[in-house]
Amino acid sequence: MPALLDRILGRSRAAAIPPGADPQPAAAPPPDPPEAGRPARDPPAPPPAPLAAPRRDRAPAPAEAALRGALATKLLHAWAENRQQVRVPLSLDLRAMPPGARGLVVQALAAAVAADGRRDPAETARLRATLRRIGGTAEDLDAAACPPDLFALLAALEEAGCGAHGYAAAALVLDARVAANRGFLAWLAARLGVPEALATGIARRYRR
Repeated sequence: MPALLDRILGRSRAAAIPPGADPQPAAAPPPDPPEAGRPARDPPAPPPAPLAAPRRDRAPAPAEAALRGALATKLLHAWAENRQQVRVPLSLDLRAMPPGARGLVVQALAAAVAADGRRDPAETARLRATLRRIGGTAEDLDAAACPPDLFALLAALEEAGCGAHGYAAAALVLDARVAANRGFLAWLAARLGVPEALATGIARRYRR
């Protein structure tokens, strides 16, 4: 009986295989060998990790931000004061000034002399000497004979950008040993927006 079953099963397997077919199952083809002289490919590298943000892009600490603000403010004030300094010449010279600025400086001299409400012979003599010192002429002396309206003059000086020149003219003609003159110069500097450092430099440069 077992021999009969083996014969029947053998015939069934033979009938299931077509003629000329390989009775063994086909194996998967082996991978192609690498070409000669060409190394095998490595697996792709992982993408690089993102870099940390540069230090300059990070928000500064509160203490560092306050320090930067203080330094920037100090530099700005120094720049503004130096800008005012360079706008004032080392010496007033009416001959080198445009007619408009020249007339304003002459009027500033006249207004400074009359700031105390009176004009005595000594002040008139000081005005004459100051005009000669800065290159004034007889016409300038005539123009300074009558004091102008002070507030209109200050507005004209500011509009022309000659505020520091007008202050320098006043400091040049006034006797700073008189308390009233010192008070007028302090008020004039504040009214014309002359910084304290610039007013001190003008005082050293022009006062007697």
